[in-house]
Amino acid sequence: MKRAKQTSAQLSAVTGVPVVFEEYLMEWKNGLIAGLTREEAAKQYPSPEIKYPHTAIYEQESMIEFRARAEIALSTIINENPTKGAIVIVSHGGLINMLLRSFFELPIITNISFSTGDTGIHHLQINGAERRVVFANRISHLNLL
Repeated sequence: MKRAKQTSAQLSAVTGVPVVFEEYLMEWKNGLIAGLTREEAAKQYPSPEIKYPHTAIYEQESMIEFRARAEIALSTIINENPTKGAIVIVSHGGLINMLLRSFFELPIITNISFSTGDTGIHHLQINGAERRVVFANRISHLNLL
């Protein structure tokens, strides 16, 4: 969250456009594993043998809840902003991945994922019913100042 806020502040300083914080754009709510390394989380809170998309374990958001949040955010962004404008979303990789799945209307359960690295820039475009990626790039860090 801290890095996303810093990036947003830099973008705002350069463009003069104010930052709007949106609760729906927060990273996956990972419950009891928050703050743990992957190794610590796997040891303390092992994944169940079977995990359904509606299952929320260890106070985490279920996959369906996460996708629904991304769908609400994307729908709001698309429908409550001018059609001839640009919108910048600054968030974390998991949420960006879920927004891209929503943008391309992929099923909730899919083997398709989008890699953003430490910092990713994805230029998406909507033209009527057509949705496309105009540009995508992975970079190690973003420094605008």
